[in-house]
Amino acid sequence: MPPRRRNASNGSIGAAAPEKRARHGPSRSSSSPAAAAPPNAAKSAALTAQMAAGDDAAGDAVPPQDTIHDELFAPVSQEELEAWQGWTDIESEPAFFNAILKELGVQDAKIHEIFTVDDESMAHLPNPVGLIFLYKFVEEDENEVREACPDHLWFANQTTSNACGTIAMLNIAMNCDGIRLGDHLARFKAATQHLHPALRGHLLSTNTAIRSAHNSFARRLDMLMSDVALKWEWTEAAKAKKTTTTAKRKARQGGGRRKRRAGVADADAAFHFIAYVPIGQDVWELNGMQEKPLKIGSFDTGDWTAMARDRIDGRMQAYAPYDDMPFFSLLALCHTPKEGEQDTNGGGLPDRDSFPEGRGDDDDGNDGNDDDDDDDGSRAAARRRDYTPAVHAWIKKLADKGVLRRLATGKEDEEV
Repeated sequence: MPPRRRNASNGSIGAAAPEKRARHGPSRSSSSPAAAAPPNAAKSAALTAQMAAGDDAAGDAVPPQDTIHDELFAPVSQEELEAWQGWTDIESEPAFFNAILKELGVQDAKIHEIFTVDDESMAHLPNPVGLIFLYKFVEEDENEVREACPDHLWFANQTTSNACGTIAMLNIAMNCDGIRLGDHLARFKAATQHLHPALRGHLLSTNTAIRSAHNSFARRLDMLMSDVALKWEWTEAAKAKKTTTTAKRKARQGGGRRKRRAGVADADAAFHFIAYVPIGQDVWELNGMQEKPLKIGSFDTGDWTAMARDRIDGRMQAYAPYDDMPFFSLLALCHTPKEGEQDTNGGGLPDRDSFPEGRGDDDDGNDGNDDDDDDDGSRAAARRRDYTPAVHAWIKKLADKGVLRRLATGKEDEEV
């Protein structure tokens, strides 16, 4: 599902252009530790190199076209998925995020989509414990005072490309004691609780279970394109390093660049997820691309989301003048214990009574019932089912039999 577009004039978040797919945040690091390679790693590496080289590749190094196509459209095995160390982008789709939560063993939690940033929309959510906001990433002037991550807050930095959706979701889930994390995430949280956010982020990005759950929707072409993007990023960084000395010399001579105005959009900018979560009586903005978390305010009673929504609305309003088609998406992570289970209200989990009357009692399917779970499961399964190899084989057969040529030219093979 594509990201969401927010109309700045009426405060709504509407459907974006279908061709616009969310990419999640630039990387802090282009490197990753070594790991066991999948069985066809050599072929994939060669194909990645060929795709990145483009027209500059030597003729002798170019594999046959059929070989390239077969590699591009081959299905991905679970062994390859677990061995691959990259992260692919993921659509801003609640069903996909819920599938990741389920794969990681998280219980009593469900992601819902929000289409308008207002009281009425929030009133229909069953006990929201965090908000996940998607926007087009731009470098920002940092005028706000951030503090070192306190001991009671679990916050991970983003240290690899495309991981910000899962990082934002886990930055919420790890701070909500009422949510049952499952054995793996509970052990991971305990092992990383006292680490620096950057090290937490590194360990998260290299955790096979978390990475595999995030990548469970990936197709081979997604993986190859992620590798190509990383290769290009590495190449550009190497080029930039060579020009650093010259640039510094020009700056000393008065020829420096004009500082880019904060908020100005880059047409090629990636989309980025950040999280908002209440912990105790404070509301925090957890942005994996920032070294430190940001406390945006405190609340005594009432709806904590009002403070987060003001912050989100401010971001959208500030961005609108620089982009004719701004894209935004807003998801809510809700605590949804099964009926009859004890609602343990500990740590950062807000009390249900702190929200407007009637919240969670609506009949629109936001209560985490089994029908919604089945629907999410069906959507996730459909997205994971890769029809590309079958379509490729079918198109190849049509081409072999001359059908495509006849459709394109209106002539039989012998007439062409």
